[in-house]
Amino acid sequence: MLFEMEERTLEKGIRRGRAEGILDLLCEPGEVNQTVREQIYAQKEDEVLRTWHKLAARAQSVQEFVQKAFKN
Repeated sequence: MLFEMEERTLEKGIRRGRAEGILDLLCEPGEVNQTVREQIYAQKEDEVLRTWHKLAARAQSVQEFVQKAFKN
């Protein structure tokens, strides 16, 4: 049980680190509004975060990232 809690804490930390990496990339071309920040931090799926990281690295603007990442 303790191991499961530690594993979940570690996974949460990894997701947060990925989210912060995305935001660091996005801050280069412009300011990231609070709504986008919250959506990135709320994402629980690692594969989505990986995809967003690649999008953020290639995006010329925050708006371009938002259009591609949240197109649903």
